[in-house]
Amino acid sequence: MPDFAQQLKTLIENSAVAAAMFDMEMRYMAWSRHWRLEYHLGEQDLLGRSHYEVFPEISAEWKAVHRRCLAGAAESKDDDPFPRANGQVDVVRWSVQPWRNEANQVGGLIMFTDVVTEYKRVAEALRISERNLGTIFRESPVALAVSDFETGRILEANTALLCLLRASSRDQVVGRTSIELGMFTPDDRLRLVQSVRSQGRLEGFVTTMNRLDGEEFLAELCVSSYADRHRRILLSSLVDISERKRAEAERTRLIAAIEQAAETIVITDASGKIVYANPAFEKTSGYTIAEALGENPRILKSGKQAADFYRQLWQTLGRGEVWRGRFENQRKDGTLYLEDATISPVLDESGRIVNYIGVKLDVTREAQLQAQLLQAQKMESIGRLAGGVAHDFNNLLTVINGYSDMALADLPSDQPLRGYLEEIRAAGERAAGLTRQLLAFSRKQILLPEVLNLNHVLENMQSMLRRLVGEDIEVRLALSPHDSTVRADLHQLEQVILNLSVNARDAMPRGGRLLIETGLVMRDGEYPVSHPDAKPGRYVVLTVSDTGVGMDRETQERIFEPFFTSKGIGQGTGLGLAMVQGIVAQSGGYIDVYSELGHGTTFKIGLPEVGEGQAERSEAPGALALTGSETILVVEDQSSVREYVVSALRAYGYHVVSAASPVEALAISKHANPRIEMVLSDVVMPQMSGRELVDRLRVMQPEIKVLFMSGYTENVVIHYGVLGGREQFIQKPFKPDELARKVRDVFGRP
Repeated sequence: MPDFAQQLKTLIENSAVAAAMFDMEMRYMAWSRHWRLEYHLGEQDLLGRSHYEVFPEISAEWKAVHRRCLAGAAESKDDDPFPRANGQVDVVRWSVQPWRNEANQVGGLIMFTDVVTEYKRVAEALRISERNLGTIFRESPVALAVSDFETGRILEANTALLCLLRASSRDQVVGRTSIELGMFTPDDRLRLVQSVRSQGRLEGFVTTMNRLDGEEFLAELCVSSYADRHRRILLSSLVDISERKRAEAERTRLIAAIEQAAETIVITDASGKIVYANPAFEKTSGYTIAEALGENPRILKSGKQAADFYRQLWQTLGRGEVWRGRFENQRKDGTLYLEDATISPVLDESGRIVNYIGVKLDVTREAQLQAQLLQAQKMESIGRLAGGVAHDFNNLLTVINGYSDMALADLPSDQPLRGYLEEIRAAGERAAGLTRQLLAFSRKQILLPEVLNLNHVLENMQSMLRRLVGEDIEVRLALSPHDSTVRADLHQLEQVILNLSVNARDAMPRGGRLLIETGLVMRDGEYPVSHPDAKPGRYVVLTVSDTGVGMDRETQERIFEPFFTSKGIGQGTGLGLAMVQGIVAQSGGYIDVYSELGHGTTFKIGLPEVGEGQAERSEAPGALALTGSETILVVEDQSSVREYVVSALRAYGYHVVSAASPVEALAISKHANPRIEMVLSDVVMPQMSGRELVDRLRVMQPEIKVLFMSGYTENVVIHYGVLGGREQFIQKPFKPDELARKVRDVFGRP
């Protein structure tokens, strides 16, 4: 183990201060690096030499100190001049200590520190620090003020504070209180002082201040309290947060608008992962926001768009362009919906895409309404076409069918020509039926609505329906216990029931079951959206269900189109369901269809319920005599129709005069003998309508009876002011006995 002298030597050599170790002859035994540096000495300058040889000018006083140290006395002194090797004299703090080892060898240990130099360095550093702090205070971009804690008087203000307050000089601010400057209200100043007094500092204090020109602004303060000799001071920093608060308010409004927007707003990162979705996304897609975050929008893909659709989308976005288009997407529950979307890339300062923003609107409902509008326009176009030909076509059928009936009435049953006439008559009837179907599906047919109990109508038709569908199909009626009262045209309502029953029969070639039900439902304001013709209210529902082959979705979408049929060639015109839809809609109702392949089909027809107090249709009155002797004026511009009507009426005993135009009819009525008792007039004619003719005739003869006839559609007849009055109407084509019955009915009214 090394002796004490050796350990001391090691400590001296590693000392962080100027230190040296001597023996009894004052020869150097060890020295620190700082000792050599302080005296600019090298190793050779000290090795084997005495202290007095290195510093020959050492004073007698120091020699005396060394002797006392070697004798065992320790000494030290502060602020003592000490000469360096280069001749410079510094003031130092020194200490001299004796040492003695195990062998009773004696020596000395000297250490010293340059006190003045260190003090000067600290003092200089302090001056630099104060200068820097002053510069920082004055030039800080943050508004700073030093004020008296008790009075609030400002002791110092930096340039930023002067600019914030719009002061033109330092004197406008320094020496005045913060209340005088309008920086604080007395209440704000009191709250600030109380907070600082209790906590020593205050952070995030927001208040409204005034600049020197009177403009208000919102400021945020941080205040600290310090002791300065005999008083406490406050160091305050102020930040104008008016713009920040406006920006925050704007951001809040923007976020609220996005959160409350009806449109779906989705933000993804550059890789396509969803990083934000607003609440509308949840309502539209069925996915929660938590489920969507981190996912790719492809979770909404329905498979309805081809791969090329998405390829073009990404090519557009990859060019930094905005993409606009329509998606057919799939909700979480599997249902499909349509979205109009605008997707925009978001670029950073370098032009790199960092996000994508998608704004999407669910347009499923609008698309459905648009499809319904297009369908309605198509039906309207075909209806106008049907209406355009109805007049001439029905005039021709009136002549063909009318003369066929008259000829068959006079021709013996054993005549060979009778068969030919019967075929002509049957073809005319089929043509008339085709015209009625065209007018029905286009909602132009003349309806004669009356109050009917649907249950009674079905009970009366039950036997006929069983014969119609055949023995291998079970027909069941499930009628509501309540009166199912509607206002409808009996003949057209029967046509609807028959058509649906025939379709059900054709869907069950190997037999099955036909179930016909009635019931009452209440439709609210939401349901009729898909049925524009139906209004909210109570409806009598006729349900016709079969156990047949059913229909796929594509077929269901087209079944109400005119001339569309899923039956074989020659088995249908494709107008049956179009006619049904037209009659139902024209009656103010709606129709729904539910079907699946292999699981049958159900049609639901809703007709507005007639309120209590409405009488049900009375039974038909007893048969009227078809013959008569009254004088009738027939006004018809088509000669063939006019001649047929005249011949038919004369065959039933009436005295008939005719006119080819309204002008001729007015002239005849002035001089007619015997007096004219009824006018049978076409509705639409050159020069003057049938309505105008009747109005003029009634000026001369107010009690004259009137019967209108027309092959035109309902809209045209209404336009000419025929329906809705006291006059009666007969639709072309008509049989001779139908005409005679209608004429007799008109004469039979009071």
